Amino acid sequence: MSHDFIRKPPALAVGRFTVVKLDPNGSPVPLTEFPNSVCGIVYISTLKSLLVCDKINSTILMVDLKGSISRWLSRPDIIEPYGICTNKRADTVFIRTDIGDIVWEVQIPSLISGRVTGRRGSDFYRGLHEGSSCGSIQTNGTCCDSSNNVYLVSKAKHLVAVVRSSNTVEVAIGSGTRGCSMSVEATEMNLDSPCGVAYDFDGNGLILTDTGNSIIWLMKHDINRGFVPTIIGSPKSSRMSDGSFASSRFNAPTDVCCVAGKAFVIDDNGKAVRKIDLGLKTVSTIWRSEHPLRAISADNTENIFVTEE
Repeated sequence: MSHDFIRKPPALAVGRFTVVKLDPNGSPVPLTEFPNSVCGIVYISTLKSLLVCDKINSTILMVDLKGSISRWLSRPDIIEPYGICTNKRADTVFIRTDIGDIVWEVQIPSLISGRVTGRRGSDFYRGLHEGSSCGSIQTNGTCCDSSNNVYLVSKAKHLVAVVRSSNTVEVAIGSGTRGCSMSVEATEMNLDSPCGVAYDFDGNGLILTDTGNSIIWLMKHDINRGFVPTIIGSPKSSRMSDGSFASSRFNAPTDVCCVAGKAFVIDDNGKAVRKIDLGLKTVSTIWRSEHPLRAISADNTENIFVTEE
């Protein structure tokens, strides 16, 4: 495979990254390797490939299931992409960038991009990406719901914002105050440095990693009440354990993805992959890595893809 199109990364690039494929039993197979730092990844069923944010080169790469890499999208106005997600039909991709206050919408079949969701010049939106790096890991922190509303995690602001399909931006989850508390109103909850968010198209709602509190929030949407939170794990735990939603424990979970009623989470300070069965309400550990993990995605048959430093 060739990486000839990738410019030599500047000094701030972080080593090499490997995309590892895990089958549903957690057996790892290295898929391909990148010569520099990559951020968010998402599996696109219509392409039968992964899309990967190459932030250093301001490029979206495509990796097929044989490990071949190609340049999928590169535009001078899409600068330093690090968050990426797709909609339910997998015919549209939303890209979050580190420069500017724009979420880009890209239609997959024709690669027509440039419809902007989010508002240029919005002081509220502009600050969302600041402090998004969770330790040494800059997480995806981006997902899309069934109505093409895009959710953006802000670690620095301790909240989740939503860019609605109507082009308005507002707080969806979190009071903006660092802490740990559940509230009847989702916008009054206190979070601590959240990192990852994913949407389950099977009807279970949003999954949010509350990294500083070492817990997971399951946020189901109620037509009258908005998001209703359910806690998974116990706050401020420093160890992992499997079990029910109440008995399981997490240790600084970061990125998360959802497929077919299950959530897959990078946990244990980036050294483990956990599975949350939203129907059975159980948590299990399916793989431990010797190297830090950055991003995670999954296909419709529960094959999992992670980037490993």
